[in-house]
Amino acid sequence: LTATNPNSATLSWDNSITNGVSFSPASGTTTYTVTATLGSCSSTDEADITMNIVPSVNAGTDLVVCEGDDVTLTATNPESGVITWDNSVTDGVVFNPVVGSETYTVTSTLGACSSQDQVEVVVTARPAIVGVVTLDDGTSNGAIDATISGNSISSISWSNSETTEDLTDLAAGDYTITVTDINTCSTSETFTVASSVGIEDDIKSQLSIYPNPTNGAVTVKLEGEFLISIFDARGRIIVQQHQHHHYHLI
Repeated sequence: LTATNPNSATLSWDNSITNGVSFSPASGTTTYTVTATLGSCSSTDEADITMNIVPSVNAGTDLVVCEGDDVTLTATNPESGVITWDNSVTDGVVFNPVVGSETYTVTSTLGACSSQDQVEVVVTARPAIVGVVTLDDGTSNGAIDATISGNSISSISWSNSETTEDLTDLAAGDYTITVTDINTCSTSETFTVASSVGIEDDIKSQLSIYPNPTNGAVTVKLEGEFLISIFDARGRIIVQQHQHHHYHLI
């Protein structure tokens, strides 16, 4: 604080302030009084200084998550400033970031003062699984040829306790594979090995399917109630219908 003193009077401040010498005021508003003395005469003036607290803020530790995982960013803010995040993030509210790396900046505002911090969120893609299914002809010779892509794979497990990528010598049924990568991100996929046992060996003369083979419509004739299931090349069910009639046209 430097007082204007055209009469070259002796200046003195309260609160241990020296005219023209810098100091660090306390937080809040403080009134400082200066006195100019010249002989037996004196006069005073005052100056108010308001010191706002600079808020501290901590965005938290950097995160590595898997694709589709929920993320919640919650800043530490001991001075109770107003918290805002960029990238449309709301403090303490769940969101789902996309695959890749993104830096999120949080700002704490208290009066005219503010501070910022940042946190990086890395979202890694989960492993991808596709496969080709070979049908079982009734002799447990079905197979699943799986293809796995993604980050380095740390483990493979099947519902039948196998740990190889591909399966052979399978009986008809459902088989689920779970793949986990080095980031502990996992993906599961279920394949159905259907039976290709000839219809004449199954229910013989009761069932009629024509034309066979076909690349279009097919007629199924069977007395009573029956379930029709059609599988694609990966062993996934694409059509499944219960029928109560003598025939059905697909």
